[in-house]
Amino acid sequence: MENKVVLKLVTLLIALFLLTSCGNIDNPKERNKLVFVDTINSVSDSIRAMNGILLKQNKFISTFVVHKNILYIDDSSANVNQVGDLNDSLLYKNNKLFFIESKERKRFIKLVSFLNKNYLGWCVFRNNQFLYQYRADIYMADRQIDLERFVGYSKAEQEIDFNFCKILDRKENLYLLADKKAKIW
Repeated sequence: MENKVVLKLVTLLIALFLLTSCGNIDNPKERNKLVFVDTINSVSDSIRAMNGILLKQNKFISTFVVHKNILYIDDSSANVNQVGDLNDSLLYKNNKLFFIESKERKRFIKLVSFLNKNYLGWCVFRNNQFLYQYRADIYMADRQIDLERFVGYSKAEQEIDFNFCKILDRKENLYLLADKKAKIW
């Protein structure tokens, strides 16, 4: 009889351990603080320059994604096109970058590479602002809304849409943002 009680207790403890250990994903402090390879000023200047290039596109507002050093462009028709490897010295000549003025294509590629090196490998235009996904290199599992972070450039906090997000960190004009409903740990 005593063995059955001990067995039930051990089973209960194992089940409790499994439930609690599987529920929380490690969330490194880097995800909730702005930490870059380069200086805040250089990242801020690069985001401002990139925003300027992308804003010039008029109706063809494009976003980009870098995955495993490959650049993808999401055009206004919702097509995702692979442009090529960021290490390709002739990447700026790719026809898929037609929406960027030819004189700015090299700069665009350099900015994409620089931002990617500083953990900003994805850009989206949301709520009249360009937002850069931050630290997508850290595993997020199924809890992406809680762990997804964005960096936005704003001259004033009032420019941030608090209907969509909340501020986790700020350095100069760079804001680290999370979804308004995200659980932060």
